[in-house]
Amino acid sequence: MDENKCIESALDGAVIWLWDCNGTPNQVWAYDASSKTLVNGHAGRCLSAGISPGHICEPGFVFDWCDPTLDMKTRTKLLVSSLTLEEKIMQMNTYAAPIPRLGIPSYDWWYESLHGVGSVVATSYPTPLGLAATFNPSLLHTLATAISTEARVLNNLGKVGLTFFAPNINIFRDPRWGRGMETYGEDPFLSGTMVEQFVKGLQNGFDDKYVKVVATPKHYAAYSLENFHNVTRMSFDAKVSDADLFQTYLPAFEAAVKYGKARSVMCSYNSVNGAPSCANRRLLQEILRDSWGFEGYVVSDCDAVRNVYDPHRYKATPEESAAESVLAGTDLDCGTFYRQHLEDAVNKRLLSEADIDISVSRLFEQRFKLGVFDPPSRVKYRQLGAELLENSEHRQLALQAAQESVVLLKNEGSILPLDRSKLRSVAVIGPNADDREVILGNYQGKPTYRSTHLEGVKHALIDTNVTVLYAKGCSVVGPKDHKEFDAAIESAKQADVAILYLGLNSLVEDEANDRVDDNLASNLTLPGAQMDLLKAVMATGTPTVLVLVNGGPVAISWGKQHVPAILEAWYGGQAAGNATASILFGDYNPSAVLPVTIYDETFIHKMPFDDMSMTASIGRTYRYMTDKPLWPFGHGLSYSQFKFSDLSTRSQVHVGEPFDVTVTVENEGPLAGAKVLLIFASFTQRASIHPLQTLVGFTKIFLDIGERRTVSVHVEAERLKLYDELSRSMKVPISSWRINVGTLTTSFETVPSPADLIRVADL
Repeated sequence: MDENKCIESALDGAVIWLWDCNGTPNQVWAYDASSKTLVNGHAGRCLSAGISPGHICEPGFVFDWCDPTLDMKTRTKLLVSSLTLEEKIMQMNTYAAPIPRLGIPSYDWWYESLHGVGSVVATSYPTPLGLAATFNPSLLHTLATAISTEARVLNNLGKVGLTFFAPNINIFRDPRWGRGMETYGEDPFLSGTMVEQFVKGLQNGFDDKYVKVVATPKHYAAYSLENFHNVTRMSFDAKVSDADLFQTYLPAFEAAVKYGKARSVMCSYNSVNGAPSCANRRLLQEILRDSWGFEGYVVSDCDAVRNVYDPHRYKATPEESAAESVLAGTDLDCGTFYRQHLEDAVNKRLLSEADIDISVSRLFEQRFKLGVFDPPSRVKYRQLGAELLENSEHRQLALQAAQESVVLLKNEGSILPLDRSKLRSVAVIGPNADDREVILGNYQGKPTYRSTHLEGVKHALIDTNVTVLYAKGCSVVGPKDHKEFDAAIESAKQADVAILYLGLNSLVEDEANDRVDDNLASNLTLPGAQMDLLKAVMATGTPTVLVLVNGGPVAISWGKQHVPAILEAWYGGQAAGNATASILFGDYNPSAVLPVTIYDETFIHKMPFDDMSMTASIGRTYRYMTDKPLWPFGHGLSYSQFKFSDLSTRSQVHVGEPFDVTVTVENEGPLAGAKVLLIFASFTQRASIHPLQTLVGFTKIFLDIGERRTVSVHVEAERLKLYDELSRSMKVPISSWRINVGTLTTSFETVPSPADLIRVADL
């Protein structure tokens, strides 16, 4: 290496990075100006560009922004003021270029942690839709804490950065959407509650000064279409009424920002009412920053800034498009569009360098808060070691999360749980029974341990004399080929019970892949030959259990009518097999309930996929739907029988005040178990734009056999807000309301608050 050639600048006596000619920091040296020589100070410390700790503020550095006694905003201001325009712009891309003269290494902003750190060895939990089925926010917080701990360990090992493009909190408004598995379902309150805890678990830790990692709720806003009839997510213009925007599409983002304190938000590919999300001043400035008080940075979905110009054609030139995106509030371009066009935009006075400073300051402030520039001794997270990766505690958490996520949809004749003592053989059948990849879903990590569903059954029967027979039967997708049916049918005939693992995979649903291909699952049913396989096994007369392994819901009307027991197992993560088997054989009592509506096969003929209206036709989600679903939101059975009684609340509730709903729950047996209590409210004088009913509270309780408990569920005043067309805002209407818990109903009235009455009297 030619040291003199590669050194950009040095200060007498300062400790500096020696950069190689590729811009990669290699060793820390001291520079003596009098002798014009380098003195090796920390030889051998080699850090990879983009993912290195990059702590350059060691004792002996002379940069004023390294002073640890200064607050982060002051340090940020000092650093940004020392940069050239070109250097600033090079920081506004997901790959932020190094600044050799200041010793600042490059940084890659893009990493994933949807349900575990992605693309590396890490613990893999159920996909978020399954996690939503737990209705257990505290579990989400614990799980996210484990994810961020592993993220910090991986960062210490030079494997990942500290900024993560997760969680996905778009509303799962239509079952055809290929990314619904990534979300927390169709209810805005449930989604907001879960994401608040997930964001807190990722970002908050045991170091009061530094942030653990940065969470990035996505995709803001009204994003839920990948590719439908030649309309792609890149060009789609989501036409959304304000009622739908504020009642459905935005609440989860508001919760993530106002209550979760998310430090980053990702703007989406699509336009919203004619303005691309990443250049949408109403969304990014008026709502996100002015109304919700967001102080972090906005990053685009990858190439979404480029899409402002093409295909949206929102502005006439690339420079205008780049400038408009910055001025609207998009600080970080996941792509290269800013790098290519922002300097020209400044030169053409489409925006000023001061506008650039705002974005760059937001970005550097988060890097300071992550502690990436400071010595490891100052940042407690730097002490986390590799022994925490996929450790026994995290593996047990993965098992717990998977167990709590499995929904028992049907259990006719109490065929479940299976009694090991009465079994001689079990047939495990289906394309998803022994698939080691499908259980991980998408944006997955690479766990060193995982249990397929076949392995889970074998493990559950390891200390018995029960024989396990296995046959794949068919593939998930492809032609309706029956060539593997014979082995499956023969296995079923020989067995005392047949367990079929059918469902979907990434060929059917995924990013950029909606369920709209007529050759796959456009009718929401099982694709390929799977329905034929199910009917063939049922025809043997062997008692049959159907386990659905999928991301988004599957319409299984025939199965609901004919199959005695059905479980929804989602993509359950690395512990999926053991978790589902523990429920099948009665080692775990199921408690999950559906976070989405499962529609029947006719839904797609009644509701256009690209219509964003919640009230069109038969209505979307349980909040607006007028048809009877196959299984409703909140449905989920247990091996226990729970009885509700004595539902009550206050007769009057002042606007703006919280209130409690009380109900008595009894476990009538035969097993101890957990029960999810859902509190629904309906506005008796609703307009057509308002939901038919909406979730306003929930809790999960565990009861022993015969235990009876009175439970109080707190309902925040915000939960009763509906869109008011006259004021164009969300308000609590003065009216009568109904509260439903199971089959029980009570009512109350909302009345003006004392402060409102005083204001009226003063008039």
